[in-house]
Amino acid sequence: MEDGKQHLRQSVALQAAEELRADAVTHGEEKHDEEDRFDVRRDGDLHLPDQHTRQEHTGDRAETEVAELEIAQPVVALARRHEDIVFSVAVGNECTVDWTDHFVPVSQMVEYARRVKAAVAQPVTFCENYVPWQDKLRPLVAELDFISVHTYPVWEYKHIHEALDYTKDNVAGVARLYPDKPVVITEAGWCTASTGRGMHAEHAVQELQAVYYQDLMDWTRAEGLLCFVFEAFDEPWKGSPDPLEPEKHWGLFTVDRRPKLVMQALYPDLAPQAADA
Repeated sequence: MEDGKQHLRQSVALQAAEELRADAVTHGEEKHDEEDRFDVRRDGDLHLPDQHTRQEHTGDRAETEVAELEIAQPVVALARRHEDIVFSVAVGNECTVDWTDHFVPVSQMVEYARRVKAAVAQPVTFCENYVPWQDKLRPLVAELDFISVHTYPVWEYKHIHEALDYTKDNVAGVARLYPDKPVVITEAGWCTASTGRGMHAEHAVQELQAVYYQDLMDWTRAEGLLCFVFEAFDEPWKGSPDPLEPEKHWGLFTVDRRPKLVMQALYPDLAPQAADA
């Protein structure tokens, strides 16, 4: 049990940025060359279109372009100000899959990656489901320092007995295509309540969440694979009004900060039975 606790503590916590930095130096540059390039970036700005350029563009595309660049400015500023804790910068999240409500063309993501990468010292990535990395995101990969993969077996009707193997296949399928790029799992998780939309409702329970996370942590720790779990707390405001809407129930903790089964051994004093006693 103590080993299991240690695995969870080590895996849920943010891992050291320097481990990733060492793998993220690309194009054959030596470390000191990379540091020199980072120093130049710190002094540079993420340039927005000037007034003349804005007048040349017309329509919604121009307005969207300017708005998105203006949003990027505070991201760059925060990354520069907090280099001690911000170990990487993602230029987007799940915005190239067909089902997203905030779709961005891959060509535009390439441009965003180039602009942000020129403005920050940290490695730059993009976070997406494993499927687009297998084909449509190939042009973007060349601009990134590492690849960020999302994997959710329960969303694809997988039983707990095949869940970890499915996650392994998701990651391996991407890694095989880009052997020179580090791959990180930036989202993996297991839902604990569901209407049955997108998954078998009987699979969305705390007992199976605990099994999946323990399997996931054991594997990623043994492989030295950086993994972020989704998510810390339930988000009851997400998705449909139905209280069993699966989007609401991915947390390791409930919204009122009580640990679910997977975390109760680490936080016994906060467990529901302790709090209600």
